[in-house]
Amino acid sequence: MRIRGFLVILLLGGIIVFLLWSLKSRESTQIQEEIQAFSEAKIKLTRANLSALERAVLNYVLQQGKLPSSLQEISRFAPLGITLEDAWGRRIKYEKLSADNFRLISAGPDGIFGTNDDLVQEN
Repeated sequence: MRIRGFLVILLLGGIIVFLLWSLKSRESTQIQEEIQAFSEAKIKLTRANLSALERAVLNYVLQQGKLPSSLQEISRFAPLGITLEDAWGRRIKYEKLSADNFRLISAGPDGIFGTNDDLVQEN
């Protein structure tokens, strides 16, 4: 009788441990999915900001006849709400490629320029 009771308790304990592990696994998966969605949202937001900055630079060119030497020069040609930072709070890099062409670069999620996750808008 004692052995049966012990086996029942052991079996119930195993079931409880399995259920707790299963719930924790689901929560972990859900958290990972939410983190991934948040990361993707930051990428989309940064791409939208890069596009808005590109339009502001092009508007500057229409008004001034030349590319700005830095992004700070376009402040009065940029729409309200535009920012010179990416969604991670880091400065967007502006590079003049020629008299007519430029590149806007976000260092991306890892925060390091020159890596595969950089977000680039080139004109």
